[in-house]
Amino acid sequence: MSDETESLGSASRNRGGNQPKQSAGKLLACFAVVMVLVAGLHIADYQNRASIDSYVDMTGVGDRSLFVDGDGDGHPDDLWREVCRFEGRLLYRQARTTKTHDDLDMVRIGRTDDGKYALYQQRLGDRKSRELDVEVVDDLPTYYLRTGDQSLEGKGRYLQIGTQKYPQP
Repeated sequence: MSDETESLGSASRNRGGNQPKQSAGKLLACFAVVMVLVAGLHIADYQNRASIDSYVDMTGVGDRSLFVDGDGDGHPDDLWREVCRFEGRLLYRQARTTKTHDDLDMVRIGRTDDGKYALYQQRLGDRKSRELDVEVVDDLPTYYLRTGDQSLEGKGRYLQIGTQKYPQP
């Protein structure tokens, strides 16, 4: 047995004993490469943040650009007076009074040409639906302008507008 022990001892001395395999250094290098990649992706995301992060107000909730001229009962002359323009078309009142709608059911379509007011159309079905209940007058859709709040229950007053429905006398 002593011969075997001597031969094992001499063999380990010939190999140089415990030699560093540099596993820790290789792992640290891989970690550094991954961290550089993550930092590069973070910088790229930060430079494009304005186009990525944006909030779009899609319903009538919280809209503060109220059409004050349309609130309450309209004068008979208001029916043939231009209210606003959308995509170059003149829009007029469709009724003298406003209608009450749930703000979450009103979907923003766009803004008037002057950018003052948001135009809405009513959602068809439940709140998860993406279909719109579009009323058509003279082959053109009608829209709604938000004129005010009705109550704390999330309802608002909306004025329906569209093509000229009533001719001037």
